[in-house]
Amino acid sequence: MSGNVTWEMVFALTVLVGAVAGVWWRIEGRIDKAVKTVADDASLRAQAAQAAASMAATQLAEFKLEAARTYVSKDDVQQVRDEILGAVGGVRTSLDRINERLDRVVENAAKRQPVHRP
Repeated sequence: MSGNVTWEMVFALTVLVGAVAGVWWRIEGRIDKAVKTVADDASLRAQAAQAAASMAATQLAEFKLEAARTYVSKDDVQQVRDEILGAVGGVRTSLDRINERLDRVVENAAKRQPVHRP
């Protein structure tokens, strides 16, 4: 092939380069389309995740508010505990007085019984 370059050779080379360029252009188009699809999908997933996180934050805030309304505070528990201990102390005092009263009843009963002499 050491001859002159003919128009047929130029035309064949142009067709060959055009075909390779056309195939390359189609491949690039499909790659761009796939990248765009993946980017759109990632964007949708990110938006869904952000919406889920926002919803979870809202629900957590509502739960905290409900828990604050429903459950008692430490001061309330301490106040109830003090009231219960005061009531238990009152019951203890009453039981101590019952002992004294029973002792008096037994002493009075012993004084009232006549002594039997044989």
